[in-house]
Amino acid sequence: MSFSRARWLYLCLMILPMAPKGYFLPNAGLLPRVNDPRLDDALQRTAAGIVRHNIDAYSDGLVHRPYSEDPGDAVSEAQAYGMIVTLYGNDQDTFNKIWDAAENKMWNSGTKLYDWRWASKGGLSGTGMATDADQDIALMLLFADSLANKGIWKKHTGPKGVAYKSRAMDIIGTIWSHAVGEGKFLAPGADWGGKAFVNPSYFSPATYRIFAKADPGHDWNGVVDQCYRTLAASPGAANGLIPDWMVPDGNYFNGSLGYNAYRQGRSMYKDGIRVAWRLALDWLWFKDQRAKKWLDAAAAFAPTPDRANFYTMDGVLIPASDTFTLGSGQYRSRQEHSELTVGMWACAAFCSQGATASRPWSDSLIAFLPAGADQWGRPDDSQMPGRTGSTPNEGYFEQFLAWFGGAVMAGRFTNVWEEMQHPLALSPGRNARGPAVLGNMQETSLRGYGCDGRPAYPGPWQGGRSPALRPTVPVFLFSNLKNP
Repeated sequence: MSFSRARWLYLCLMILPMAPKGYFLPNAGLLPRVNDPRLDDALQRTAAGIVRHNIDAYSDGLVHRPYSEDPGDAVSEAQAYGMIVTLYGNDQDTFNKIWDAAENKMWNSGTKLYDWRWASKGGLSGTGMATDADQDIALMLLFADSLANKGIWKKHTGPKGVAYKSRAMDIIGTIWSHAVGEGKFLAPGADWGGKAFVNPSYFSPATYRIFAKADPGHDWNGVVDQCYRTLAASPGAANGLIPDWMVPDGNYFNGSLGYNAYRQGRSMYKDGIRVAWRLALDWLWFKDQRAKKWLDAAAAFAPTPDRANFYTMDGVLIPASDTFTLGSGQYRSRQEHSELTVGMWACAAFCSQGATASRPWSDSLIAFLPAGADQWGRPDDSQMPGRTGSTPNEGYFEQFLAWFGGAVMAGRFTNVWEEMQHPLALSPGRNARGPAVLGNMQETSLRGYGCDGRPAYPGPWQGGRSPALRPTVPVFLFSNLKNP
């Protein structure tokens, strides 16, 4: 008995753990994912928590930091992270709310960048660009424009009269002109650092590859190559460790560093740990072997979730006695096995060990989300060494980095730009060809993966025939396929 391709898709979708209807983007193809339906549920709950606690609890639309040293302030990085979560959560209304607020409060029309900090009582308290924030915002605006061009999202013009892509191109131009030294060194701010010193956690090779396509007049691939040269020069490179701040040649910088530079930037703390997430995207999206080599080294250094923590460059846990104080007056140890560190180290494990072998990391991350909670963080935080109080850590940074790690393991961190460039990646029911049930994948190559990380299909649909499924392996496409 032969089945049509539509029937094959229908049967495959019937065995999937379904995400809540309408949540997540209707992607044209998905990445490998851990076979753990709890991840999608956790991502939806904690994204709602971010909206509830970090945005709606305030009146200006910005993403705020509830427990910073200035409780309730907002930084440009938070706006970028909020835009990432709401874009992948397919929540255009909140995405626009964040971006519009950033335009109103933080956009500097003279320098064409986002000033980096807004005080809790209102008004700018930090001027100049944080390069990682602006590059992430630019990427999300390119993604939003791609979705709008396909009719999946609506066109939107911000309060300054600028549409998604126009503002993205403004930002890309500013970064190139003021934060790329000698055509390759990524500076941490506008006209500040670069060849003299860098923050490696800002390095986002996958982003620069997309910038190269949107802005072909500049050598963004040269920035990619220099990022990898700097990473290779890290004193902790053999173990997939990178300091928060360094000189591109591998030395430490002895001058004055930026915001919150723990131990003069010489340990892998809350900045450096993000490298695993950023390189995971370059491996998952573009298969750069340099990213894979780094992630393999990191996964070998921390092969199991209990190793997730912060380290010095010689692989020693940073001291539990080193503490910092939240704006609430509660203190936290800087040695931290938490949702934050598990989420970031999980990115390396997932890319190196594969989706099936990463189930312990998924289990560990989910353990930091109490039943029914909308924020990451165990309610018994007070029992953890070096902590007082039971609030979920900072209520900001750990929420986003845990979400990013969960999204990588759930296969949700897709390359929206590439997917929407495909002429057959249509919005449901618009100029669709082929059986209606195919939704966004009209007669295009299936790029779904099994939970073991191997392609579920040997090739595209051909001649109206269905490709053979690999037996006994659950298949994951996009779980909220919409019929026209």
